[in-house]
Amino acid sequence: GPSNELWSFNVVDMEWKKCVTSGIQPRARCRHTSEVIGNKLYILGGSENAEDVADGCRHLGIHELNIETMQWSHPFLAGVSPFPRSGHCSAIVGEQTIAIFGGKRSAENYLNDLCLIDTNSFTVTMVNAVENALPTPVANASLCAVGNRCFVFGGMDLEGDCYNDIRFL
Repeated sequence: GPSNELWSFNVVDMEWKKCVTSGIQPRARCRHTSEVIGNKLYILGGSENAEDVADGCRHLGIHELNIETMQWSHPFLAGVSPFPRSGHCSAIVGEQTIAIFGGKRSAENYLNDLCLIDTNSFTVTMVNAVENALPTPVANASLCAVGNRCFVFGGMDLEGDCYNDIRFL
């Protein structure tokens, strides 16, 4: 279920350690993603209830942890916010951008959008695809950025059908 604990894994000692942070800690959540750019850890979206309904989870947007100081901050996003959503996938594009694809807002509302968050300005850009080439709305997919392309693998749609395909933008 939802949790707001943060743990680190030491690959040399092969041990887990609970992290101590300062600042306002993000709310407990599940089915979120996280990305690291430089010395910042970003926590993205998720759901704060066991039913995995992201709609109504207004405080589960983007959260930033400075890994050097272990201090939390909560940036304001300029542009159309991609949140709330859970079960989405994310990846780093270039040096400072986080891409987010798909996920769901509720059991009846799955998403097929791709948005980019610039972590320097915290500006959100929604990427528009050709209408007849839109991917199926899915949750639980994987996203990987290679060069100038974002690849989405798999996922599950609103009907519960699982996909074994690769889509790219």
